[in-house]
Amino acid sequence: MRALIRFLQRGQAGATGGKDRVYEGEALTLGRATDQVLHLKDRRVALQHARILLRGGRPVITSRAAGGIVVNDSLCRDAALAPGDVVRIGANLLTIFEPPAGFDLAFRFELDPEAAAAAEAGAEPPRLDLAAIGWRRRAWSWFFVGAVLTFTLLLPASGLRHDDLRSWLRAGPLPDDAAWLSGPLSAAHGNIGERCEACHQRPFVRVRNDACLACHAGDVNRHYSAAAMP
Repeated sequence: MRALIRFLQRGQAGATGGKDRVYEGEALTLGRATDQVLHLKDRRVALQHARILLRGGRPVITSRAAGGIVVNDSLCRDAALAPGDVVRIGANLLTIFEPPAGFDLAFRFELDPEAAAAAEAGAEPPRLDLAAIGWRRRAWSWFFVGAVLTFTLLLPASGLRHDDLRSWLRAGPLPDDAAWLSGPLSAAHGNIGERCEACHQRPFVRVRNDACLACHAGDVNRHYSAAAMP
């Protein structure tokens, strides 16, 4: 793409002056960052705000920035450009005119004095964080911590104190104490099903080998036949 950029500067008496610049490249970039082809002056403009490129031989401007672009007083993300179109990005105005021979695009670039004054007065760029809409990250962090503790600890534990509540939790979709249970005992251990301390000698510690050997000291082979072992 070959573009002619005509920079305009308006004086106090309304007179205009400026210079022309020729750009050749795949895409003409616009934004507040210093690496952009056209550097825009407005804190409301994103660092990489928009691009102008050729599609089907016609210049098209695209933007994925939060503020978008205004083409002929209409907010949009993509727009084909034609002579007479006016593009506004913050306080920056691009007026498209008929390109000379050998150019794909030509436009005049200037600052809107009223919009520039508003930007200098303290207009802030759009913010896309929770604080911008009044949501504090610390408050929401504590909220989610409380929600996790409630659904993974307090709610299942409440069923241990009330049998009816435990049965209701186990029958429904809410978390229950099943997450803590190892499942039903084997048939061989059915006679000690109500005496957890027979195997679990210490709370929250897995069953140790010596606890098993203490019960099966005299009949280990009967408990599990050596012939059945691989």
